Amino acid sequence: MFKNDEGLTDTYNRFHDRSEASADIERLRALHVEMDQAVALAYGWPIVVNGQVVHPPSPASPSPLPAPPLPPLDLGHGFHATKQGERFTLSEPARRTVLDRLLALNHQRYEEEVKAGLHDKGAKKPKKAKPATDQRSATGGVQFGLGLALPANAERTLPTEFRLPASEGAHYTVSLVFALLSEAGGSLPLPRLRDAFVLATSPKLMQRLAPGDDAARVRAWAQRWCEAAKPVMFLDSLKAIGARHLAVSPGAQGRIFQLLDGPRPPATEDVGYDAWIALRVSATLPPSAILIPEVPTMTRQAEELVLA
Repeated sequence: MFKNDEGLTDTYNRFHDRSEASADIERLRALHVEMDQAVALAYGWPIVVNGQVVHPPSPASPSPLPAPPLPPLDLGHGFHATKQGERFTLSEPARRTVLDRLLALNHQRYEEEVKAGLHDKGAKKPKKAKPATDQRSATGGVQFGLGLALPANAERTLPTEFRLPASEGAHYTVSLVFALLSEAGGSLPLPRLRDAFVLATSPKLMQRLAPGDDAARVRAWAQRWCEAAKPVMFLDSLKAIGARHLAVSPGAQGRIFQLLDGPRPPATEDVGYDAWIALRVSATLPPSAILIPEVPTMTRQAEELVLA
């Protein structure tokens, strides 16, 4: 960069240019490949390098929940089509495998924390839910769920790192439900959970309904959002989470959905921001504002849902 008197943008434009074959760019590509391989090995994944399988070193302290052996991963570095155009990166099959494994690892780590008692908060049976509120508090905050006040001027910063969409829409939507409930303090009445979910999976609708003071941030968020998720996946996401993590109780505005283990950090920085901005916008809307064909069926089925 110093030698060529160029910044990161110009350097990486050359990096992703198939016709660029200068020694410095070729070396940079090789370093990226080595870095990705080192990270995969650090996760304990065997990888394919030059046709040979390379196994990670044995961990000093094995996981208390050992996972079955994973097949070798061929990262497939090269020039591949992406939503941002052609890029020098992992192959699409490798990218999806990496995302699937990271999601599985996230669930495994959570199970380990549960076994270690890190999520114990007394009895698992939830207290009887108070009527849910959704109104401006006396302090100027927005009330969500069971009364958690989020300051009206609370701000989140839109993530700036490259956004990798979840390998499947269902992976994203399950994480989104967890993030919405956690952002609201652990529980939400069905109408607010549903509306926020619809907004978070409908960027165009969110832009149309966002109030003026949120228009710019919603527009920036919508340009970044890239998930394969739709509002109709709401009920399936609730079913996937199930009674193991959710309690459902009556409420003045419909059923209250509550996380048994309380709020948890979001699966990714992006899904956390998605939940925050969707709840922020939904709190400004009347109940009848979100008019899409799926909402009546979605609401009826969720009201009838019995978590086994």
